[in-house]
Formats: sequence, C-alpha cells, structure tokens
Amino acid sequence: MMRESIVIDKMISFARTHPDVSGLALLGSHARGDAGPLADIDLVLLVPEKEVITDVLDAGISFMSPGIKHVIKPESNKRVALTANNCLKIDMTAVGDASDIEVAYRSSRISNPENAVLVDNEGILMQVFEAWSNDEKDSDLSIHVSNEVEKFIESFEAASRYARQNDVFRFYFNFNLSLTRYGRLVQLEQDDDAFLYTPRRLLENMGTNQRRATERLCAPLEISKARPVLIALKAEFLSEYFKLKSKYSVLTRSTEEVSSMLQDILNRDMVWNLRDVAWVMPDTFNEGRLFRASTLSRFEGQREYDVLLERLGINRIIDLRCAYERARYPYSDYTTSHVEVVHLAMDPKNDTGKVLGPTTGILHADLLDNSKVVREFFSLLADGIPTLVHCHNGKDRTGVLIALASLAAGVPVELAYKDFLASGMDITNKDTDAFFGRIEELGGIDKVLTRLGVPEPDVVAVHRWLLE
Repeated sequence: MMRESIVIDKMISFARTHPDVSGLALLGSHARGDAGPLADIDLVLLVPEKEVITDVLDAGISFMSPGIKHVIKPESNKRVALTANNCLKIDMTAVGDASDIEVAYRSSRISNPENAVLVDNEGILMQVFEAWSNDEKDSDLSIHVSNEVEKFIESFEAASRYARQNDVFRFYFNFNLSLTRYGRLVQLEQDDDAFLYTPRRLLENMGTNQRRATERLCAPLEISKARPVLIALKAEFLSEYFKLKSKYSVLTRSTEEVSSMLQDILNRDMVWNLRDVAWVMPDTFNEGRLFRASTLSRFEGQREYDVLLERLGINRIIDLRCAYERARYPYSDYTTSHVEVVHLAMDPKNDTGKVLGPTTGILHADLLDNSKVVREFFSLLADGIPTLVHCHNGKDRTGVLIALASLAAGVPVELAYKDFLASGMDITNKDTDAFFGRIEELGGIDKVLTRLGVPEPDVVAVHRWLLE
C-alpha cells in the first residue's frame, strides 16, 4: 500500500533532482497537520520555465511509478493521480510563478509556512508564504460581500432565464452557481473569508433552521420544479443579505432594491416562451392581439399570474394540450371565470382525417394535418379577441398554428421563420426549413388552408385583425 509519507518523500526526491523544478509546496490538510485517513495530497511544483510544465508533470508521475495506477489530466498544468492499492488521490499542480499559489495557500489556512515548503532551491516559496502568513486578516469583508452579491444575482438571473427557455442543463448549472454564491455569503457573514472554495463544514456551522432550509435547496432536474426552488433560494438569499446589510452599512444596494430585482426576474420568467407575436415582427403585426406561451395553468394561484393576464389584456386562452396533459395542470374555475379558455386538442400523433397526404415523419409538417384544430383556430382568431395560444412548451403545436396565422396574414416568410425559431429550446434551422419547405411543397399557404377547409372569410378577418 502506497502511504502518504511515501508519496511525499518521492516527490521531494523528484523536485530536488529535476533540473526544471525550483520548488515544491505541500498544501491542504497535510500541511495543516489535520489530515485524516486517505486525505488528498495537494502538491504544487514551481517550474519557472512555463513551456516545460507539461513535461515536468508527466515526469513526476513516471517518477512515482509503479505505485500509480490511474492518471487524470483535467488541465495542462495539473495531474490527478490515484495509487494502485488504496486509490489515494494525489493532486499535482505546476505553476510558473509563486504568486499563482496564493489563492490555494490562503484557503488552506496553514499556520506554519515551514510545513508547506518541502523544496525551495532559491528561497522563493518561503519568502512569499511567510509574507502571506504575516498578513493581518482583513476585517473589512464588504468588498467580498458586494462581489458575491453581484455574482449571485447574475447566476440567479441566468438560472431563471434558462428555466423559462426549458433548458434544463443550463438551469441546473447556473442554479448551483447561485447556491455556491449563497454559501459564500453565509460564510462571510460568519467573518470567514476562506470563501474561494465552499467550506467542508458550511452546513454544520449554520443554525438548525437555516441548515434545513439550505438542505432543501437542491437543484431539480425537472424544469417544472425550477420555479419553486428559485423562489426558495431567493427567500434564503434575502434573509442572508438582510444580515449582511446590517453588518456592512457600506453595501450600496438596499434590501428592497435587491428583493425587487430578483422578483422582477422571476416575474419575467414565470412562463416559458411567453411573447406577443408582434415582438418578433415589429411594425408588422398589431401589438396586444396574439400571444404565444407554454402552459399557463401551472401558475394559477400565484400573484404574478393575475398581473400577467391583466397587463397583457388577454381575454381568451386557446389550450392545444391533449386531455392527458391538461389533467396534469388543469385550469381551475378561477381562471375560467376571468378568461375564456378554449380547448383544442392538437395531437402530435394525429393519424385520422389526413388531407395533406401521408405521414412525412417530420413533426411540424405532420402537425399540419390536424385540420379540425386549424379550422377552429382561424375561426376563433377571426373574432378579433386578444388571444394567447399555448401547448406544453409553446414551441411545436403553438409554433405551427402561429406560423399559419402569420403567413395567412401576409407576413413575409422570413419574419414567420424568425418567430418559429425564437422559441429556442430544441427548435433548429433544420426543423424550420423542413416545416416551411413542406408548406411550399404543398403549393403555399393559400392552398394548404384551402385543403384544410379554412373558410376564406376567416382568413380575411385574421389578416385585418393582425395587420390593419
């Protein structure tokens, strides 16, 4: 079994004999003297000639063989080695300048720099380590707090935005960045400035209620659960910011300003893929007539829901979801008493009553064959009532009907194309080309609507309502 002392002794021998290495530092728990069993060994090689760093690291790994079984190369200046018998982890980093070690050294909280310097051929490491160790602890952490607050808001905004776009991975990534920033602020509030790495015992140092609340702030991998956890994170962050603001009066943002900013972000992103079609077609469509979105019924009971409907002036909702989708997030009597809700189940797998030819295997092209839905959709728009159309994500079924209405109203193809793509998510240029190409292949929008049985008066009424 390769023990920690053997690894360290071997690396000391390597650093003393290799001509390109001028120093070797030991960081982390082994330098502090509180390493537990199989604790990582954190080693830093000082290699002044940066162009040979990769070769030096590889030479160091070879020097420790055959005790090394696995090697990971995450960066050009870093190697992670795992020993053969006990899978002991060895982090080996190489730097060209001693100043590059400062962040890692300070976060290691080493009380005696002599424990960190293993090889120092030119006396550089001891000089800088002693200088850092003798620095008085910065008692004014307000700059750090301000920086972390801004970073929190930035990543929170990104997480909320990507949830709106139904981009689960980027939501998950940015939410966890926000959670990391929140953890750093908790640490700073405890007068601990080793916040460059989330501390190992952060939760243990929290009060019971805060710890339990933080434990529940795990990022979900279901977008439908993104909003509740964002709301919870906002509440915990504001509670922490209130304490920090009381402690550091120099913080420029008031608690009210930060709260308002985060709430505005959440309000903006409450509904995925929400927009007035005129926003993508300025100076073409009349604003306030036709809207598109993802499922609205998920947000019933939230204060922002009422504000949204009132602000947009929506009087009718056309719900394209099938029955099994509506059963998951149904509209309640509350909504139907305020807004007319019309259900037009548009089945992506519709295989009855085809009038445009056999199935193509292209999702958006085959959605065109929901002829009954298309006819009823144009009949409803012809009423001239401010309408919001949605399916689940608001990109496929909704996209097809909005594109038909846009083309029927005489909007240039490039603008209808732009709106079709604007939903983002997994809508690609290839999807859009295939859909608009299918319409062209069938003879254009007029022939498509005629074959689907859309009455000419409805087409004329929609044209007038949207454009004139």
